[in-house]
Amino acid sequence: ARWNNGKGFNPIRFSGSFNGNNYTITNLTIDRRSKVIVGLFKTNLGNVTNVTIRKFSMTGRVVGAVVAVNNGTITDITAQGSITGDNGIGAIVGHNRRGGTLINTEAQVDIQAGLPEFSPYGPINDNSSVGGLVGYNQYGTIKRSSATGTITASSITGVGGLVGGTSGGVIANSSTTTKITGKNYVGGFVGSSDGDIIRDAYAAGNVSGSTNTGGFVGAVRPSTS
Repeated sequence: ARWNNGKGFNPIRFSGSFNGNNYTITNLTIDRRSKVIVGLFKTNLGNVTNVTIRKFSMTGRVVGAVVAVNNGTITDITAQGSITGDNGIGAIVGHNRRGGTLINTEAQVDIQAGLPEFSPYGPINDNSSVGGLVGYNQYGTIKRSSATGTITASSITGVGGLVGGTSGGVIANSSTTTKITGKNYVGGFVGSSDGDIIRDAYAAGNVSGSTNTGGFVGAVRPSTS
């Protein structure tokens, strides 16, 4: 996709109701490496449901293939493809914020994060982590969801097979077999957890990290709330 001078699709902000009627979007390409948030939808305050995104290729700083920053509801979604980015990256959602809900979502993704090419654009002033499904989950809910694939993020703190980092959230009936490499707070299921409820979940992927590394959770951080 060489359209838009090689930048591909221009992400949009969304606040309505999107029903994909079980159709598939194929070969969606976005290359906007200097932009902070990248995804099919930049932001979501509404409902996104019943769509599959296959063979996507996205490059950006905070990336969610479906939604970069989510405060809405995402249900019955499948995403398969590759992401190259800085941090705050997940195959479905980059940042899942208060009120954000994911139900029946599935990801198969290859993620490369924390690359030096993004350094000239400066730091991202937000909670930034990398996960197979969701990068960072802040007071959000994730149920009946799964992720598989690979994450290479050797310079990143907060890397998880399903969720990179989570605070005050609920994650239930979910699983991951993602193979991950991170730096600090690296976990097979969740990289770091702060005041969360996690139940009926499992992780079965290989995990590699420098410090605070675990097969399920990298580390449980003390709550600051």
